[in-house]
Amino acid sequence: MNAYPVSASWRMQQVLAAHTHATTVRIWSFTSGASTHISEHVVAELVDLVRRYRIQSVALLDSNFPVDLRRAIVIARGIYESGVKFRWTFQASTDFICRMSQEEVQLLADSGVTYMGFGTESTSQAVLKMMNKRHQRVDEMYETARKANLAGIRVTFNLILGYPARPKPTGSSPSGQ
Repeated sequence: MNAYPVSASWRMQQVLAAHTHATTVRIWSFTSGASTHISEHVVAELVDLVRRYRIQSVALLDSNFPVDLRRAIVIARGIYESGVKFRWTFQASTDFICRMSQEEVQLLADSGVTYMGFGTESTSQAVLKMMNKRHQRVDEMYETARKANLAGIRVTFNLILGYPARPKPTGSSPSGQ
């Protein structure tokens, strides 16, 4: 049984067959929920595709990848335990990585995660509130960067500059707190 719908798996295999020299592949994850069974199928299919097409780097296009921390850890552990070496990346929100222990972030690195991107949008708590990003906190951005750095994972924080209706600075800290 495939973790991906049959048609998605078949299409991915066709794309890879046409480009066997590919070193980077983007894979969409169609799973939801924390089922270990489903997560194991994601790992099995990913490892199979990496081996079959000699892929060196995978961008996991699942904006909800770390939302369910148990699923993320099962997938990272499965990749690590497979012994198949490849780089992989994903995008997330800093609050998800903050909920992970340092050991879990290290497991991501050990499984091949070399980069994580975060849509932080702003380093001003007031602007984040206007953007309805109340789940984002500036202190968690720093904590995420610290954890990732300790694990040897590169990070980027995507920012929107000049957001409309930005509050006027009050002379407080640069983060607007």
